[in-house]
Amino acid sequence: MAAAALTACSQAAYAATANGTLDVQATVVNTCVVQTTPVVFASVGLDEATANGSITVNCTNSSAFTVALDGGEAGDISARTLSHASLPASFTYQLYTNPGLTTVWGDGVTGSVANGAGPSQTLTVYGRTTSTPDTAGAYSDEVQVTVTY
Repeated sequence: MAAAALTACSQAAYAATANGTLDVQATVVNTCVVQTTPVVFASVGLDEATANGSITVNCTNSSAFTVALDGGEAGDISARTLSHASLPASFTYQLYTNPGLTTVWGDGVTGSVANGAGPSQTLTVYGRTTSTPDTAGAYSDEVQVTVTY
């Protein structure tokens, strides 16, 4: 009886093992995220004012992309408008792709688009007022950024 118990214990000490593999996979989607810093015309008076902002595009790969800007709340790339916060007053401004302020940043039909490549790139937005306001106060506009990749 003691021999039988010893045999049973020795069999339990030698447990069997089996091996296999676990596949781990991922599908990376081609996507981009856009972050902006505003174009702020700090002190607009009777003279033309300039200011810069930026658009940062972060993508999952290094593919080329284009960045288009719409006409803002006025809906007109050729005459973007800053509107007074509480009064019926406005004045025009323009956004450019270059520091010389010669290439209007638009949608590719009106004005040019800017080109870039991932995975991350920051593009400078150059702004200039193109008319003078008649009324003091806070003015704003909201321009949609479209990245095509």
